[in-house]
Amino acid sequence: DLLLMATGACYFGAMFNNTKDVPFAAGMIWGLYGCTRIMLQLPQPRWSTVLKLGLVVGLTLGIRVGGLMLVGCLAAGILAHLLLTAAAGGWRAAAPAARSIAWRLLPAVPLCYAVMALLWPWAVLSPLNPLRALEEFSRFPIHIQTVVDGMVVWSTDPPPLYLPIYLGVKLSEPVLFGLLVAFGLGLSWAVSWLAGGAARRAWREDRPQGTRSLVQWV
Repeated sequence: DLLLMATGACYFGAMFNNTKDVPFAAGMIWGLYGCTRIMLQLPQPRWSTVLKLGLVVGLTLGIRVGGLMLVGCLAAGILAHLLLTAAAGGWRAAAPAARSIAWRLLPAVPLCYAVMALLWPWAVLSPLNPLRALEEFSRFPIHIQTVVDGMVVWSTDPPPLYLPIYLGVKLSEPVLFGLLVAFGLGLSWAVSWLAGGAARRAWREDRPQGTRSLVQWV
């Protein structure tokens, strides 16, 4: 992932003069890698993987509060795992898995909090400060002019297709190709699952392999 990011002109250029966005982007990549490793090891992730993820999330939060998105990504993956487990073996199979996952991930919380406090002391002055920072960051006022498809527009009033156009221009060709392939594979897997085909049978027969397939698509 880091190599793919380095192929993008936006990231490569910012490496030389941006002291916030580039370290944050690197932290998010390592965090997503850690989340992926956790998903591959469910329902009993290794302690070493859990501690490494706690360290990375703490470092990323110390740079920008947007690192909380890593928590959301991991939670979404775990929820998908539990729902698929329940679909294949019922809620009685999902409940022990949920308890095991919660117990295994618990050590990451104090480590993440301690590292975040070291780099971002204001966050621990009040328990809700990280959430306050996230709320402020989500509506931070940026009122500048930008160019979209040859037109000058204000950043507060972009056209509906601004984000797809922006990502299409900024992301490198290998990343765009990978996203297209992932979309096609995910659509094929979803159709097979809904039709009761090979995807659902494979999950019932080998849940760890089913989890790996899901993670590889994400």
